[in-house]
Amino acid sequence: PAVGASGAIFGIAGAYFVFLQRNRDYLGREGDQQLNSVAQMIIMNVVVGSISPMIDNWGHIGGALGGAAMAYVFGPRIMVAQLPSGQRIMVDKPIARLPRPIEAIPETIGNGINRLTKGLHIPSVGLGHGSRKRQQYRERRRSSLPIRSIRPSAY
Repeated sequence: PAVGASGAIFGIAGAYFVFLQRNRDYLGREGDQQLNSVAQMIIMNVVVGSISPMIDNWGHIGGALGGAAMAYVFGPRIMVAQLPSGQRIMVDKPIARLPRPIEAIPETIGNGINRLTKGLHIPSVGLGHGSRKRQQYRERRRSSLPIRSIRPSAY
C-alpha cells in the first residue's frame, strides 16, 4: 500500500508538464526550460524509485498520468484573441469546461453573502484595554503607506 502525498505531487508535475507542452508557443524559451526541468524531475524520480523497494513507483506514475489527463481536458489552453479596439490579449480556451452552474457557485455564494450583510452594521468589539489605541495606530499606519498599483510600470 502507498502512503504519502507523492502521487499528488506527481499529479501536479504531470499537469504542469501538459500545460507547458500545450502552450509552448506562448511561453518561449523559459517555458521550454521549465518543460525540460519537469521532464528531468519525473524521469529522475522514476529511476530512483525503481532502485528503492520502499518507493511506490506506480503511485508516482499514476499521479503523473492522472494529473496530465486532467490538465489535458480541463487545463488552460492559451490563445490570442483580438479585442474590438485592436488590442491583442491572451485568453484561456479549455477543451472542456465544468457546467456553468457549477462554475458559478463561488459567485452565487458571494452574492448571497453580500445580500445578507447589505445594510447590516456589525460593530467591532474591543479585545480589552488598549484595543482602540491599537486600531487607531493601524489606521494611521495604513493611511501613511504608499499606494501601490498592480499594473506593470510603463517602459
